[in-house]
Amino acid sequence: MKKRLMRDGIWMMGAVDWNRRLFDSLIPLPEGTSYNAYLVKGSEKVALIDTADPELEYVLMEQLEDVERIDYIISLHTEQDHSGAIPTVLAKYPNARVVCSTKAKELLIDHIHLDESVIDAMPDGSTLSLGDRNFTFIHTPWVHWPETMCAYLHEERILFSCDFFGSHLATSDMYAGENPLIYEGAKRYFAEIMMPFRSIVKSNIKKVEGYAIDIIAPSHGPAYDKPEFIMNAYRDWTSDRVSNFVAIPYISMHGSTEIMVNRLLDALVERGVKVQKYELTVTDVGKLAIDLVDAATIGTPRPLRAAPRGLLRDAPGERAAPEGEVRGHHRLVRMGHQGRGTDLRPDPQPEGRGAGNRDVQGAAARGGFEGARRAGRRHRREARPSDEGRVGGKPRFCPGGRFRRKAPATDLPAEDFAGFFFLVLGIVFFELSVMIRTRCTILYERRFSR
Repeated sequence: MKKRLMRDGIWMMGAVDWNRRLFDSLIPLPEGTSYNAYLVKGSEKVALIDTADPELEYVLMEQLEDVERIDYIISLHTEQDHSGAIPTVLAKYPNARVVCSTKAKELLIDHIHLDESVIDAMPDGSTLSLGDRNFTFIHTPWVHWPETMCAYLHEERILFSCDFFGSHLATSDMYAGENPLIYEGAKRYFAEIMMPFRSIVKSNIKKVEGYAIDIIAPSHGPAYDKPEFIMNAYRDWTSDRVSNFVAIPYISMHGSTEIMVNRLLDALVERGVKVQKYELTVTDVGKLAIDLVDAATIGTPRPLRAAPRGLLRDAPGERAAPEGEVRGHHRLVRMGHQGRGTDLRPDPQPEGRGAGNRDVQGAAARGGFEGARRAGRRHRREARPSDEGRVGGKPRFCPGGRFRRKAPATDLPAEDFAGFFFLVLGIVFFELSVMIRTRCTILYERRFSR
């Protein structure tokens, strides 16, 4: 696309990547993305804010064909999709200075091999004049790297926000307005990239609130001509407010785990709780991440415990929740599993009848007297009247969260162990994959703090 005029002397540039479907070899991009750069001309100087991903740098260079000079290349973030084309731009404008945050200087040297002599590191709150236009640099560390910063253009009241308030969305629209599609894209972006730094993002929202903002111009997705639209969304996503909603991620190799998931789902729905289940082998992890922003609870089958616990339980010391309400942020709700013959209904089974009796007989055949005795104890415990809102048996937690008695051992069927293994693998992959990308930068953070 050609560069587009935002205001007199200010253009949106960069490239729209319509076909990209994976970001950082990890994050799904169902709607593509964009690498936004901005050209700002002042009465004396010209600044280019960010560049583009190296694979599409030719688009940026075509946009710069009629630009005679650039005095400053402002790097808001060191990652390749922001700064990867800086060496090419410097080759065209050799007298340009690269402006960045104090922590970004060494990263630019290490990541894209810039010469130290061309870099000007700007402290938090420092200013840069283009003549009749002036920037203030606002450091926003860990949104989402340690060196990220925003640039605020005073005269036009534009916040160039870097990844802050961004969205992975390929679109020809320059402005977002209040488009619900862009809201969904921004929420996906927050969930996949910003949510691990939720408390830090929250503090940086307060930091930029001190500026009068007419336009927010992020490095990905359209700009916001109604800045309160995205700022209110971020205030909501970083708050402690959650919905009465349970997300259940799982994997079921042979269907047994899904039977438990469906039983849990039905029990929650009967209590008026909204539920969504996600089979991780076919789920868009971005959609799961979006739902985790609002979910009060993550629910999962629990195959390594012998006796089931209550489906809905308040935290120790917390007042009982009203009927049908789930309290707490991402509180784990789990259900018990004992292999064949387990009945997870709250109704007790008569002694010597039903699935429990078959379990005793099967255990005797498999494990002799000792196996039958364990299964018999389990069956008698399940046959007792259930507490309200619990699934079978007496509650095994005292007030304050201490164990009342230890759960007996359970032989876990091989198919359920394999299903549990892949469930854990999927959840660990999802929870840790976003953090893997920042591990190297933590080393830089430690070096900078010395």
